[in-house]
Amino acid sequence: MSSARSRPAWVAVPDLAVPASEEAPATGTWPFPVARRLALCLVADTVAGHRAAGRTVAVATPVGRPIWWRGLATWLAEHGAGVEVSDPPAGINPEPIALPDDAVAARAVGPTCRRLLGEVDRPLRYLAVTVGAATDAGWTVLTEEGWRTDLARTALLDRVEQLRPGQRLHALIDDERRVVSAWY
Repeated sequence: MSSARSRPAWVAVPDLAVPASEEAPATGTWPFPVARRLALCLVADTVAGHRAAGRTVAVATPVGRPIWWRGLATWLAEHGAGVEVSDPPAGINPEPIALPDDAVAARAVGPTCRRLLGEVDRPLRYLAVTVGAATDAGWTVLTEEGWRTDLARTALLDRVEQLRPGQRLHALIDDERRVVSAWY
C-alpha cells in the first residue's frame, strides 16, 4: 500500500534544553519538570488528534534520546496512544511539537494538557510535595514550603496502585493552595 493514509504521520517530541542542575532556570516560561510533563501531554494530545482523523502516528524522539524520553512508548500506551517511538526513516521530517508560551495556549491543545494545567485559567506554580496519609478522597501532602494540602485522586496524572507516605511527587498548585495535578 502506497497511499499517504497508510503511512504514519510522524511527530517529533519537543527538544527540551538540558537543565544544568536541579535549580536550573525555566525551559521557556515553564520550570523544567513542568516543561517535561507538558511535552508528554502535548505528544499525547497531538497523537490523539491524528488518530481521531484516522491516521496512524509514529513519534520521533530527539537525537541521543535524553533520559526523560525513555519509556515514552509505555507512557503513551498507558494514556491510550500506543504508537511507534523511534528514529524516523530517511527522508521523513516529523511535524515538530513546540511548547506553548503560556497555559491558555497549552490548554487549547487538548484534554491531556487541560488535565495537567486545570480547566480554569488560574495562577499556577510548581512545587514538590511529599505524600502523607491516605484519605477517603485521596491523600494529604506536605509541600516543600512546609504547608499541608489535599491531593485528590483525580489530580494524580499517573496510574498508581498505591502511594506511600514519604513518596515525593511533582505538583502544580493554584493560588488557593489546591493541587491541580501531581505526577512522578
